[in-house]
Amino acid sequence: MACETMSHPGYISRSPSGLRVLRYESIHEIDETLWDSINSDQDLFHTHRFLRSLENAKIEDSRFWYLLVYEGDTPAGAAALSVLTVALDFLMDGFPKQLVRRVGKYFPHFLRVKILFCGLPISIGKHSLAWPDTARRAEMVDRVVMEMTALSRRHGIRFLCFKEFSQEDTAWLDRLLRHGFIRATSLPYMRLTLRWKTFPSYLGAMRHSYRRHILLSLRKLGLSEPRIHEAATIDEIPRQPALVLLGPALCARFQLYDLYANVMERAAVKVETLSPAFFEQLFHHMRDDLQLLAFVDGSEVRAAAMLSLEQDTMTFLLAGLADSGMDTHDAYRNLLYGIVALAIQRGCTRLDLGQAATWVKQCIGGQGAPLFFYLRSEHRVFNFLLGAFRRWLFPEATLPSVRVFRRHA
Repeated sequence: MACETMSHPGYISRSPSGLRVLRYESIHEIDETLWDSINSDQDLFHTHRFLRSLENAKIEDSRFWYLLVYEGDTPAGAAALSVLTVALDFLMDGFPKQLVRRVGKYFPHFLRVKILFCGLPISIGKHSLAWPDTARRAEMVDRVVMEMTALSRRHGIRFLCFKEFSQEDTAWLDRLLRHGFIRATSLPYMRLTLRWKTFPSYLGAMRHSYRRHILLSLRKLGLSEPRIHEAATIDEIPRQPALVLLGPALCARFQLYDLYANVMERAAVKVETLSPAFFEQLFHHMRDDLQLLAFVDGSEVRAAAMLSLEQDTMTFLLAGLADSGMDTHDAYRNLLYGIVALAIQRGCTRLDLGQAATWVKQCIGGQGAPLFFYLRSEHRVFNFLLGAFRRWLFPEATLPSVRVFRRHA
């Protein structure tokens, strides 16, 4: 692979096939219009503004690189890379998890490794590859592997990972197996397909037992369906417990980070912990892309959800919960029902619910879609052990079978 130093930040490498790759150490070195033009699906989480929010926030020990792939003078693809220290036991459960914890008492850094990701240091179930044309997609993946291998050797990073990909993506990403990667399952991604025009019709399609639980929670607010208030100022927030869609000014006033931190303290699975700076950066760069739906009780926010809307899809990005007092109003559940109602009101056909709290999301009709990641160690022995112990390190998550909707609904 021939390399030459460029006059602008970054460098270029060429392959015999004619693809060339420019690598940058900051998203700020890349023109925003150019980067977003390669984002063929207009994925919000691959936009320049989202990536610079992440980079500026300096999450834990993360570091970034960005690849632009060209065919001649035509942009053919882009990838975002990041480095993060991760505990490889994050998906383990039962006796293997207990055993690792015991060993960890004597060896605190056991199974904690620095990983170079083709992906971002935030768990939102999205990958970070983009390509306007799929014709040379497989070759682009090969080039990304080459760049990641070179970076790992230069910076002493022993693990490489591509994350998070759907079942459909594995058809072409399985070529990573030829490069020595193993494929493993991540946490399932919860998604609700919306076929209804109103919330009452959504409830009407449910089987009685699931509908009953929703109505019981709503009745604690004196409602039969979620009612969402919009508030641009503090004076517009109802004094009684209510679901409120907060305006941009109020998003900054109410500290979502504190609520998010409460959730992370109780989280069973935790890969990264976002910083207060991340929320500040996100609301600064993406205030027009995000909405904050909150369950407000008087002057206190009891629960909140960060949402995004792209075309016909609403994404439940992050959640936060208060950590004091009795929850007499089922704040989180009513918040979740409010998200469904808001998505229906906005004409969405899909609600992406993320990877956490799977049971309660199943109970509102969400279905789990498998996600996969590909992992490789640059050390041959470690790579062999990853494959040999894959079943214990990365067990496949199984969700209970539930039937929320009536078959004829």
